[in-house]
Amino acid sequence: MAGLALIVVAMATGVFQQQDVLSMDYPEVNIPASEVHTVRIETAEYRMVLEKAADGWYLEHPIKAPIESPQIEGFLRRIADFDIGGVLTAESGRYAEYGVTPELGRQVEVEWDGGKVDFIVAGSSEDYQESYVRVGRDPRVFYLGRRMPVTDTPTLWRDKRIVHIDPSRVESISIEGPDRDYTIHRTGEGGLSLEPGGRVDSTAAARVVGYYSMLRTDSFGEGGADDVREAPDVTVVIRHDEGETVLRWKRVDDFYAVVRDDDDTVYRLSANRINSIAPVRSRVLAD
Repeated sequence: MAGLALIVVAMATGVFQQQDVLSMDYPEVNIPASEVHTVRIETAEYRMVLEKAADGWYLEHPIKAPIESPQIEGFLRRIADFDIGGVLTAESGRYAEYGVTPELGRQVEVEWDGGKVDFIVAGSSEDYQESYVRVGRDPRVFYLGRRMPVTDTPTLWRDKRIVHIDPSRVESISIEGPDRDYTIHRTGEGGLSLEPGGRVDSTAAARVVGYYSMLRTDSFGEGGADDVREAPDVTVVIRHDEGETVLRWKRVDDFYAVVRDDDDTVYRLSANRINSIAPVRSRVLAD
């Protein structure tokens, strides 16, 4: 009887409260990845909004920019596999220990027609892992069966492709600038020729064409697209079966600012990359 009285007192004073909270059923998080149309991510530094459009995903805030498909598709696969493995704590005083406070974590809200889920996942740190998460208003910190890294800066979400053209579709590439002013042509036999005349190094010329199959930026600049267009140091014109793509390059310190066609996006490529992507004429001539 005395033992029973002790149990009653313990329950009344909350001694069992923490264990009761930890043993509650886990929340069900079922996210239909293919139906998601909006993702909001907030960190101590950034607030980002990603939205799905008819032609793909876009970063809508803090800037408007396309998102490369593999980037968003990988994220959606991770959140669709929301595998809660257990509970770490329900004590709010320990949230910082697991990196799931607004200051340390990544607050994520995922929305689709008829549904919405919000959670906060820890960032990457030596002190905590990207597999720690809080869901909705549940006070508990869970650990996931698989890590859930969340891209936490706008620049990293942006599509870094400058040009993406199948080499077989390229008809010619003209490169204008100091020691350049030449055109690589695709011949009727499938080979490559050079204009003005000269013995073309077919391997070097094919390498140049190949660079434009997937030319990616090193980083992004802010503003200045008109300055690049008005006074480029190097101009590259790629003619292909759907028209032409024009890249204009302007040297700025140890990098080139590059703009494509009339797009105001300014791409930044390290200065030494131009030697391969838009080489001087002597580099594509046979010895």
